[in-house]
Amino acid sequence: MSKKSLILFVVLGVSFGLWSESMAAPSAVTVTRLQCEYRAEPLGMDVLRPRLGWQLKSDERAQNQTAYQVLVARSPSLLDQNKGDLWDSGKVDSHRSIQVVYSGEPLVSGQRCYWKVRVWDRDGKPTPWSAPARWTMGLLKPQDWKAEWIGFFPKKTGQEGTPAPYFRKTFTLDGPAEHAFAHVNAQGYYELYVNGRKVDDHVLSPAVSDFSKRNLYITHDIGSYLQSGTNCVALWLGRGWYSRGIPGVDHNGPIARAQLMMETDRGSPVRVVSDGSWKAHTSPLSIIGNGHKSNHGADVYDATREIPGWNEAGFDDKDWPNAQVVSSHPGAVTAAQMVEPNRATVEIKPITIEAMEDGSYLIDMGRDFTGVFEVLFPQGA
Repeated sequence: MSKKSLILFVVLGVSFGLWSESMAAPSAVTVTRLQCEYRAEPLGMDVLRPRLGWQLKSDERAQNQTAYQVLVARSPSLLDQNKGDLWDSGKVDSHRSIQVVYSGEPLVSGQRCYWKVRVWDRDGKPTPWSAPARWTMGLLKPQDWKAEWIGFFPKKTGQEGTPAPYFRKTFTLDGPAEHAFAHVNAQGYYELYVNGRKVDDHVLSPAVSDFSKRNLYITHDIGSYLQSGTNCVALWLGRGWYSRGIPGVDHNGPIARAQLMMETDRGSPVRVVSDGSWKAHTSPLSIIGNGHKSNHGADVYDATREIPGWNEAGFDDKDWPNAQVVSSHPGAVTAAQMVEPNRATVEIKPITIEAMEDGSYLIDMGRDFTGVFEVLFPQGA
């Protein structure tokens, strides 16, 4: 065989190998439902080496995974190029599709992580890459918190019980927000508003914890709520289980701290933190009873005390007093909430409504539930 024909044979052999791989039938398996620490796209994680997982989908019987590859990148653009600058696992021969421990570059506070997966099926065929997913890291060290704890404890309010306070702060952005996250650490319940809109569908948030040992924070993506120019961030606190006599409760009403980390399209970093410059006011809601066993009390809502626009950027708060800077219970750990939040999942209607002799009403909802009432009053009532 001549040298020329040998070279031609090798070239043809290599070309045929490439052709056969590219033209081979794709795997019938797809990778779906990516999860990080058992949650879809969690925000504000404080697990330094989170566990990843995914599910396989196929119409073929007895399909299975024989290997996987995970890519984790700092940006969506790098991930689109199949570059895992934080972690490229390479091809790992394994059937494991849960609890795959992240083993890449050390993660830092506020880190944004974009990732995707592909697997090899029972026949050794690679699947297409999964759709991308993300997770973000929270504030991993106590010194990363620059926000101060604030509360509001007026001596005279004219309201029955303990008022649930409003807090607000205005700030300016020099352009649209590219990335923006709010870390909210409340003892008691809270609702977060940005420019007049409630940020999420959470209720009775955060989850319950022992305030003497642990308090929880939640991270919110607030980028779509922000605007160029003047913005307003606002909190509405509720007492929840933060009541005197319960371990770890050191104040006469709920307290919170909030830290907003933002970056505009001009690359300008902006940080807004709770401190004594935030404005505070009582709200229409107050709580009676001490929240202890056999005395859970009740909510009192006085609609005449509503303040239209209190959580909007254009609201004039010059007559509002400043929030009070307080301290948290010493020794309690601040941790990210790693469970799903409470959400309203169903609407129920009463079975009977009975007028009582004392002018009150007995309402039978037909079941035990945790929730809130929606009551419509006649016009002018």
